[in-house]
Amino acid sequence: MNILTFHLEDWFHRVGIAEADEIDKWDSYPSKVENYVYFLLDYLEKRNQKATFFVLGWTANKYPHLVKLLIEKGHEIGVHSYEHRLIYKMNPQSFRADTKRAVSSLEDISGQKMRYYRAPGYSAMGGYNWMFEELIECGLELDSSIFTAARSHGGSRIFPSNKPCIVEYKGNRIKELPISSLNIAGIRMVYSGGEYFRSLPYFFTKWATSYNNYTMAYFRLREFDKSQPHFKGMGYFRLLTTYLGLGNNSQKLDNWLKDFTFITISEANKQIDWEDVPVVDLTPYKNY
Repeated sequence: MNILTFHLEDWFHRVGIAEADEIDKWDSYPSKVENYVYFLLDYLEKRNQKATFFVLGWTANKYPHLVKLLIEKGHEIGVHSYEHRLIYKMNPQSFRADTKRAVSSLEDISGQKMRYYRAPGYSAMGGYNWMFEELIECGLELDSSIFTAARSHGGSRIFPSNKPCIVEYKGNRIKELPISSLNIAGIRMVYSGGEYFRSLPYFFTKWATSYNNYTMAYFRLREFDKSQPHFKGMGYFRLLTTYLGLGNNSQKLDNWLKDFTFITISEANKQIDWEDVPVVDLTPYKNY
């Protein structure tokens, strides 16, 4: 099972950069999100490919026609928060307010019920398990925020499942489609999106997808734009991971879509036997 997802956000929606965290400044930055969406819709239509788009609420409110266009073209919508804030910089109350605002905006624009969520920066991590409680409170049914390897803004080396599972916390349960990874010599390795997909040679990605029976592909729209602006405060390593492989990304994705079949989250949700997946009870865990 291979699932194709994108994050509908602009080039300046980044985490861990002071200028990008200031929502009051977002309107002052030149937007490229419309160009990104038009490019990607054309790209996917030529390949007869549907995908799930996790949409930032702020972007949806500013460009509601893009959300409507995605739905018109047969793609589906999920929630990517409203203000693009990291989970571990919020508390349950602020997270609930942000999520409800995003859900409400997207439901008003799309005319559809929102069911799926993905956290900015994959920042779901131990110590913040209340996130799952709050997602259920907000009416969401499935999360895709668990990054099953270490990363700078979240992620986990030891989360018990890198495949579809049920997350339980204090008696509440929610479906989880984590980011896929492979265990190589005892180390979890991600291959299916972001700088990992861009930097790895395609033959490795192809092998990993064939070897794994579950792949969650994820892309930010800016990852197909090698001319995207950058913030002055970005260090060398951040610049490297941001720009590495951008020029070849659309061709690599093209190869991937030709070599494998990809489906949306809704299709995956129907195909998975949720009665037969592991249940991961996070109640006892402060870290994972």
